[in-house]
Amino acid sequence: MVNHSDEAGWTPLMTAASSGRAPVVALLLQAGACAAAANGGKRTALHYAGSKGCADVVPLLVDAGASWHAC
Repeated sequence: MVNHSDEAGWTPLMTAASSGRAPVVALLLQAGACAAAANGGKRTALHYAGSKGCADVVPLLVDAGASWHAC
């Protein structure tokens, strides 16, 4: 369920990243969340963290293999 997405393609990781919740992001990544998952708009958790200035979340996502390019 950690990679489950809603009807718009948002995963729990995207939600946590866009909210700047670094501890939750770390927990989701440890639980196997896919850092490269993209939603319907081809945006990833990294896009949302970066666009909202969540500087403590971005390195967690990059270390987990996130990219600016959606799969």
